[in-house]
Amino acid sequence: MLINNNVNIHAVVDNGYTALFLACLRGHLDIANYLIQNNVNIEIPLNISEIKYHKMNPLMIACYQGHKDIVKTLLERPLNTNQKSQSG
Repeated sequence: MLINNNVNIHAVVDNGYTALFLACLRGHLDIANYLIQNNVNIEIPLNISEIKYHKMNPLMIACYQGHKDIVKTLLERPLNTNQKSQSG
């Protein structure tokens, strides 16, 4: 669906969300895998005013939501596991 509709998978929308962040938030492993395989930036922290998720990256949100399969997939890629969210 993403390919068929010419979607920019690297876009950051007005509210600060990325496609990968939303896939990790909602537990959509198939979408997360597609995005990761197509080289989206897996370390972009969320830059929104919603304190709950502010400065969380896709790995943090997948952990926070308990999406273990997505966490495993993300950890197979080189990334900074020492990055902190606003709450630490």
